[in-house]
Amino acid sequence: MKKRYITIITLCIIIALLLTGCMLQRGESGTAEVQISTAGNSTAPDNQEQNTDQEDSAALQAENPYGIDPAKPMVALTFDDGPSQHTWNIVSTLQSYTARATFFIIGNQVATHEAAIDYILANHNEIASHSFGHKNLTKLSDVEVVNQIRPVDAALLEQHDYIPVMYRVPYGSRDERVLEILKQEGKPVIGWSVDPYDWKVKDKDTIVNHVLNSVKDGDIVLMHDIYEPTAQAVAELVPELQEKGYQIVTVSELFQFRGVTPEPGVYYKHVPPAENGK
Repeated sequence: MKKRYITIITLCIIIALLLTGCMLQRGESGTAEVQISTAGNSTAPDNQEQNTDQEDSAALQAENPYGIDPAKPMVALTFDDGPSQHTWNIVSTLQSYTARATFFIIGNQVATHEAAIDYILANHNEIASHSFGHKNLTKLSDVEVVNQIRPVDAALLEQHDYIPVMYRVPYGSRDERVLEILKQEGKPVIGWSVDPYDWKVKDKDTIVNHVLNSVKDGDIVLMHDIYEPTAQAVAELVPELQEKGYQIVTVSELFQFRGVTPEPGVYYKHVPPAENGK
């Protein structure tokens, strides 16, 4: 009888030990699962940071697709009175040097130069308005001034799904009344700070020398894309300006990367560093 009790007690002890071992194994397995889960969660912040960096990079690329450096000199080349047959060569030159410009077109040229306008836009240049018929706005009535603004926008919207933001008054002629009308029409008024008189001299070398000897950081250069010597001058000017360290940008880019918001009805002739450009 005594031996039976001892055997039973021994068996109970063995069973108890076996049960304890199983519980310990389960506990270790549970701990391992927690550790694995924790290790998996530890990678989440890295993925989130990587996604955030990618989103920031995409946003920066969208805002500044050409990598313009606001700290470096920049100049805006502008062309009035076109488009014309010479516009094509000017745009091709700009494209070959990854440069862009602003074309202030005449509204009554839109219908007959659709392909040229498409070419301007397809190569990431900017179009702005230079009135519908190149008339001196100071000599027109209020209604006539408006009729030199709105039809340009309407024609470009209909044919190219594009509305120009900025306006350049013909001959640079403006007064308080004209500026007030342009303000009501929502148009910043763009002048210029460098004028090689290409329309008058019609000589490639004279145009090139004038611009290179006059240009400064933040300047807006006036030229006309209706003259062949101007197109020839641009072919030399673009690489030489870049060689001098200038980034060749549109007028809107000049404003954007100088931190200036152009105001309707306000006249701007340049946008130099740390100034308002008015």
